[in-house]
Amino acid sequence: MLQELIQGGLGGMTRKALFVRTERTPFRSTLKIEVGARRAWQGERELQLTRLEFDVLEYVARRAGQVVKYEELWMCVWKGNENFGAAEQCTVREVLKRLRRKLKDGASICDGLTIVRGVGVRAAAECVEVIE
Repeated sequence: MLQELIQGGLGGMTRKALFVRTERTPFRSTLKIEVGARRAWQGERELQLTRLEFDVLEYVARRAGQVVKYEELWMCVWKGNENFGAAEQCTVREVLKRLRRKLKDGASICDGLTIVRGVGVRAAAECVEVIE
């Protein structure tokens, strides 16, 4: 019987789809950042961020959809000098790692941040909302 189904059916039986595709519904921003209050939420859950984590999140969120390079974060958030080396990149990456871990704890569809390996980080424009 299975072999007949594979070959095209049993007598007059026709093949039917085994599953139905559902339209992916667009979701609202899952990551909200209130700049004036220095607060951030993932869905209904308020994130407990350090000063530095909040500053990094705000900077990247304001450039949603663009890749923000590690060096740019170092210069603009840390106010670092022009000497950007391996140690500074490691520092930036460590803060991003902690931040993404906190975002993943919320188990939402979109954590909002994507690491672009060896380059920097990008905030998903459809997941992030910045409120002045």
